Amino acid sequence: MNLIFRFLKSIIFIGLFVWIIAVIWASQFKFTDDFSPVLFSKEGKVLSVKVAKDGQWRFKKNVELPENYVKCLLQFEDKNFYLHLGVDPIGLIRAAYLNFKKGRVVSGGSTITMQVARLILNSPNRNVIRKFSEIVLAIGIEFRYSKKQILQLYSELAPYGSNVIGVEAAMIRYYNKSLKDLSWSEAAMLAVLPNQPSLIHIGKNRVKLIEKRNQLLKNLFEKHLISKESFELSLLEPIPQKPEKLNRLAPHALDYLQARYPGQFIFKSNIDSKLQSVVQEICGRHHNVLAQNEIRNLAVLVVSNSDQKVLSYIGNMVNDTQAVAQAEVNMIHAPRSSGSILKPLLV
Repeated sequence: MNLIFRFLKSIIFIGLFVWIIAVIWASQFKFTDDFSPVLFSKEGKVLSVKVAKDGQWRFKKNVELPENYVKCLLQFEDKNFYLHLGVDPIGLIRAAYLNFKKGRVVSGGSTITMQVARLILNSPNRNVIRKFSEIVLAIGIEFRYSKKQILQLYSELAPYGSNVIGVEAAMIRYYNKSLKDLSWSEAAMLAVLPNQPSLIHIGKNRVKLIEKRNQLLKNLFEKHLISKESFELSLLEPIPQKPEKLNRLAPHALDYLQARYPGQFIFKSNIDSKLQSVVQEICGRHHNVLAQNEIRNLAVLVVSNSDQKVLSYIGNMVNDTQAVAQAEVNMIHAPRSSGSILKPLLV
């Protein structure tokens, strides 16, 4: 009896020691502060965006994770997410059995929290020591962060192929839409994509990717998480052919805001996206005419007289098909002579 008591006491002591180490370990990590700067219109549409300094498309949290994305993610990755403390013993046992049966690694048994730990550790090795490290760190993460924060961490760190990191970056790169406008089909695709982003993505093994998306949608329907109509319509939605061409409707405005507010990455403006497109088109027509007289730079600033809000901001002529001299110079803020300042008022 004393032997059993001493054994249990040792187990409790070791468990408490591991728990303390895990919590301290999870508390020491500092996440990146390098994000892609992005400028939104007053309607919430992306006007301009730039890659982060490290060459990754990585967006700072801008909206809450949509409910349909969370449901898809939990159904695909971790059905018991709200029931475990970082590790799902049943999932690990099931994965070990499948791996033994197949004679190779076909399932990792990782929870979403363990995947967050793996992404934090960023180690390419797959072995027992690494798996144990993920388990310990996952336990610490569970006690350091709330379930909502863990889901947010996963959505910010998950790889989506190439240099796209995080679900918000994936939504804009692949659909050129805000995450808040996510459909069920898009949510399912974004839930399955980080599983094997180097092997299955929109440019490789597309048929397999569609099969995985459709299977997830079927599982959601069978568990009554989506309606029959949503299920059938979602199956008809195609996946993107390639990353979307990113908008460059107001690159100079984004540069100006970045310089004025260093350390900020999300910029919400009063610029009207439709008006911005119209003004940019007008500028293009005038540029083609004026360029014949070697006049290659222009700027337009449309301001509402009633409230002084900037409705359109064209810092210079930007042409994606041909090079324009000094196109990167923001002519709105370029110094002018007193005579040039008065010219618009004398016309």
